Amino acid sequence: IERGRSATLTWSSTRAASAEITPGIGAVPTSGSRTVSPSTTTTYRIAVRDAGGRTASATATVTVTEPPSDLVVTSPSVSVSALTPGQSFQLRVKVRNQGTGRAGATTLRYYRSTDATITGGDTPVGTTSVVALDANHQRDRSIQLTAPTSDGTYYYGACVDSVSRESRTGNN
Repeated sequence: IERGRSATLTWSSTRAASAEITPGIGAVPTSGSRTVSPSTTTTYRIAVRDAGGRTASATATVTVTEPPSDLVVTSPSVSVSALTPGQSFQLRVKVRNQGTGRAGATTLRYYRSTDATITGGDTPVGTTSVVALDANHQRDRSIQLTAPTSDGTYYYGACVDSVSRESRTGNN
C-alpha cells in the first residue's frame, strides 16, 4: 500500500475458540476483518486456537511504499521576446510536482530549438538544480541566456530529469 493508506486483513475459522493478530492488534473475533494503516512494512501473524488448545496461524505482510511523484515544467516565459543577435535575456519556468508523493531533487535542462517542440534532442543551453518538491508544490526556476548571433526564429524550453518513483516520465 502507499504510505498513509489502509489495507484490510480478513480471516475466518469455523472451529476456533479464540483468535489474535500480532503485532499491536491483540484479541479479535474468530472470523472477521481489520483495517490496518502501518507506517512501515509490517508482517502480521493471525493465530486461531480451538477449544482443545491447538493453534493454526498465517502471516500477511503489508508492504508500504512511497506514493508516486509526477514532475512537469509549466509557464515558460522570457524577459524579452524580440531579441537582437547576441542579446541577453532570462528564461523562466515553473517545475511542479503534480503527483501524490514527494519528488527528490533533480536537474532542469534548458534547450533551444528551431521548432516549437522542445525535446532532449534539441540544443542544450544550460541547467539548474531543482530541490525536492512535496506533492502539489512548485518552484520557479530561471536561467540567464544569450540569443544566437544568427538571425532566425528560435524556441526555448526546459525538461526536468525524472526522479525515482515518478508515475509518468513522458511529460517531463
